[in-house]
Amino acid sequence: NLLLVYRESEKDRFRSARVTRYYSVFKLLDVSTSSRPYQSEDHLFLVQLELSSCMKSLDIHLRQITCISPTWLCRSLVEHELGVLAPLQSSHLVFGLSPWDRGFAAHETFKFVSSKLRDVLHGQPVESSDPPPVDLLCSYIAETRRSISRLSTLDLVSQSKRGVVTRGLAQSHPHIPRESYSRIFPLYHPDSVDFIVFWEIPSQQRSGYITVSGLSLGAGHAALGPIIEEAENAKVKRSMYAETQREKEEVLDAIRNSEWNAEMNPAVLVVQEPTVTHHDFSFGPCRTSIAMTIKNYSLTHKFRFVLRLDADTNAKPSNSLLPPPYIGRLTFRGLLGPSDSAVIQPGLWITRPGTYGFGRWSLETEVLESSETAGENCDRVRHRYTQESLPEDGSSFTVSELLTS
Repeated sequence: NLLLVYRESEKDRFRSARVTRYYSVFKLLDVSTSSRPYQSEDHLFLVQLELSSCMKSLDIHLRQITCISPTWLCRSLVEHELGVLAPLQSSHLVFGLSPWDRGFAAHETFKFVSSKLRDVLHGQPVESSDPPPVDLLCSYIAETRRSISRLSTLDLVSQSKRGVVTRGLAQSHPHIPRESYSRIFPLYHPDSVDFIVFWEIPSQQRSGYITVSGLSLGAGHAALGPIIEEAENAKVKRSMYAETQREKEEVLDAIRNSEWNAEMNPAVLVVQEPTVTHHDFSFGPCRTSIAMTIKNYSLTHKFRFVLRLDADTNAKPSNSLLPPPYIGRLTFRGLLGPSDSAVIQPGLWITRPGTYGFGRWSLETEVLESSETAGENCDRVRHRYTQESLPEDGSSFTVSELLTS
């Protein structure tokens, strides 16, 4: 509706006119993202972007895809020709993400959020102050590159992002007033990855963009743990009404489960399955090795690790694979810095051809952070994790008999 109120002169009474137009709004695109750790030296994560046309009769021209992140550099892993998305058709795009060398220090942002949420937990007013500045890296895949730094585009993108963030915060933190959100939560989480898909429908002279938010990559370390523990200890000393106490518990749980308090084991073990090995067993057993890569998916913390392999060749596997006959070292220790990796190569002594599994293993991890004790800097353990191989893991390698004539 468009309402026009007017009068011919200052002495006349006001008149009005109303114009009404009806529009049918249909969904244009379905867009989804997924991610997983990537077995590559150049990238830590692989992200897949799926675009599906919801139009039954019109072609959609994909003009540009922009990835925005404070931390992650996004590169296309295959040559993408955006081009035309036909009616009810899909396009599958694959990206590799690696840490941006010029990325800002996330520590200051987490410190800011922690300070603000501490005031919330203690019932204190939240001061009006801006979060630390952040640089955003824009990675482009474009038919014709269009910078989002133009004022008109940047304003729309920022408003769209703010709307997505506000709706998410309203659902996860209903007890915090909406007007306080911008004073507590920065617009961009340090680990966030957003995609903006620019499209056109030339036959209707229409164009626009779709923002895809919600993806967060990297290992978190429960940055809000200290203020949560402080609030839990404080509640014992206070006597509160049941309703108020219940509301406080809900606020505490929401902060504990928020993306700003995410926690995960940063150690990922990747067993690289070798190709088929050919060996002439008439000359004796086959001595070989396998490669196991341990990656640190934390961008901020280092960790110590202990990898233990099980050399019990009499163990009954849960599948048809033969147990691996390891020789030599079975325990491996090391220290990995942020985003580092290490390759471990245990030896094998194969006495007969067959298909072998990798057996049981366990990986113990201690995440470290700097601490000052008696005036000296030292590392203290922030988290401990243990992960073990899964019984249903079907990873294997094959050693075959080399037949000679």
